[in-house]
Amino acid sequence: MKKWLGLIVVLVISSGVFAWRLGWLPTKTESNDILTFVPADTVYYFGGKSSKEMAEFMRGYSLDSISPSQAFLWHELLGSLEQESSPKALFFNYLIDSFSKYNNNTLGGLMDFSGLSLSSNSALFSDGLIPVFRMELANATTFNSLIEEAVKESQWQYTLDELGTLKTRLWKLNDEDGKPAIYLAIANNEKTAIISLVTSLDDLKAKQHRFGVVKPKKSLADMDINELKERYNYTDEMLGFIDFNGIAQAVLSPKSNRLGRDLEIYIPKRKFAALQDEIPTECRDELSELATQVPRLVMGYQAVNINKDTMQFNMHSILEIKNKSVLSQLQKMQGHLPKHSMVSSDKLLTLGLAVNTQTLIPALTSLWTQFTSAKFNCGILKDAQVMIRKTNPAMLGITLSMAQGVKGVGLSVFDLEMSPNELAPRSIDFIANIATDNPTMLMAMAKMLPFLKGVELPTDGSEVALNLAMIPSTMKVKAAIKGKNIVVFSGDKSALVANELINETIETNGVYSTAISYRKIGKLVRSDTLNNLFSQTGGITTCIENYQRINGLDNLNLDMSIVVNVENEGIATKYRGSMDKPANVNTDISGKYRVEYLDVNCQWQSNSFDTINSNSTGHYTDKSDDNQCDLYVSNYKWVKKGRVVTFTGQDQSRESCTDELSLPSDESYVCHLINVTADSFQCLYDPGTNEVNLSRYIRM
Repeated sequence: MKKWLGLIVVLVISSGVFAWRLGWLPTKTESNDILTFVPADTVYYFGGKSSKEMAEFMRGYSLDSISPSQAFLWHELLGSLEQESSPKALFFNYLIDSFSKYNNNTLGGLMDFSGLSLSSNSALFSDGLIPVFRMELANATTFNSLIEEAVKESQWQYTLDELGTLKTRLWKLNDEDGKPAIYLAIANNEKTAIISLVTSLDDLKAKQHRFGVVKPKKSLADMDINELKERYNYTDEMLGFIDFNGIAQAVLSPKSNRLGRDLEIYIPKRKFAALQDEIPTECRDELSELATQVPRLVMGYQAVNINKDTMQFNMHSILEIKNKSVLSQLQKMQGHLPKHSMVSSDKLLTLGLAVNTQTLIPALTSLWTQFTSAKFNCGILKDAQVMIRKTNPAMLGITLSMAQGVKGVGLSVFDLEMSPNELAPRSIDFIANIATDNPTMLMAMAKMLPFLKGVELPTDGSEVALNLAMIPSTMKVKAAIKGKNIVVFSGDKSALVANELINETIETNGVYSTAISYRKIGKLVRSDTLNNLFSQTGGITTCIENYQRINGLDNLNLDMSIVVNVENEGIATKYRGSMDKPANVNTDISGKYRVEYLDVNCQWQSNSFDTINSNSTGHYTDKSDDNQCDLYVSNYKWVKKGRVVTFTGQDQSRESCTDELSLPSDESYVCHLINVTADSFQCLYDPGTNEVNLSRYIRM
């Protein structure tokens, strides 16, 4: 039963996080109505209202990133949680299967399928220990019909719980004697759906508060959300937070908030008492004080701009730190992130690491001294002090002595071309650099680097060719001193960046950066060369997995850069991205096709043809090698539901053209459509099994 409870909680929480990541849980604070349902002491909250513009942009976003094989694994998971034929498993399997056969597997399709609203007020939050997900409905009839149909097909019956003005459907999740009953709970009126959990320990008042029949006396609407937005320059698009201090106080002082009081209710008394006994009385105040120093993680959008088919967005999250002395020392550690390591649009990926080696050891030593010299009564903290005293950061200074003066390093890969018959790449357009304010130190460091041993780098910026044994002969790698940087690079694009570094100012701008272009990664993954390499390393199964990966990447036309730095309020992460509007792909498969199948060497082989008629009939043939006859014939009927096509036919075959075709036999095949374009599609059969195979249909 714990597995089922865990699954439901994960589904509820992940639905909110998934919605936040897609950008359709933004915040429109001119309407605080939904905030009035959220307890002021909730320990996490993600919520808001998607604009019509955002909803329209995201409507065509494909959910095919959940591949057929992954869907199969979901079925396996549900089967492992309970008997595969149990009502619970059948209920969730029905929902998964129904959506996979509905419409075109888009986000908008999911909304139409479920009756939820894409442009709606939404919130994921905690009611004490229990997660609650609220979302506005576009069509209550559709929502209710879907649930009732799942109940009918699975026979997982629910009971109705009267909460006054609202009725809640309850499905019992456990059947363990002597333990409180736990229920999946779904309630809705004409405008809103609420998904949560209910237990037999909840009284009517608790359930009424959870489902909003009675609003909390102090709600999140009482919190100054606008002040939070102004502090971090957030737009109206989205707001979320996780209250670490609230979670800590729930354990240290259970009666101080709703989560703590729920722990007292839901955890068996003996276990809860044992948990409390493990925290000495003298530790509670000191641990509580430490928790207040890192109170919460806050996140939101700082800019969202939609221009026809492209969305530009800036997101921000911050781990708040209230100890100004700690923040001051963390800020001193920051170094220089090269500009090229913070831009994603023209590169496969980047990585930047910035640490000021001149101030790192003094800053670490200051933090070490602050903690080890603090006066604690708590034995837990005293033990921590003893352990930390054994790791004096001054010892790290010896290791970093060779790197004194370094402010940061960066790596960017623009392009990568694979060799057709080798695991090594044919070429990589890349640049790596080390930045420092000290040119003299730069020269000394260059001579100590293994790959520059014996290489004299001119101070005028001239480039020197490197002969590196591990680098393919097709690559021309050069090194140089460009401004205040040692640079190693290969390729035309990197050469341009190397020269730009001459004028780049060394500045304190962060700690870590990374960027990735899923657009360019997608093109690389699609290459036949890469599939040839997969065939050498993992066989046809690995190749098929890659084609499913391509299917997911086709739906992710996104570039993203991430920069971590230390701001005045804490450790911040900034995300900058660009996303293409999802294309609406026509999944009408009727037409005439040449059919290829993927062989054991990951090569496409073809001598087959298929005519898929619009009247739901079809004719498939396999030709002999000399095209003199049909060795296999199937006259079939087909049914398409969403991205799943079922072919049911009368099949005949023979070994050679001199043989007679066999008598017709009834056969059925289930095709999962992936990588659909205007001119082709792929059929994945038996995903997630050892019998998996893949065919490619090319329109004639």
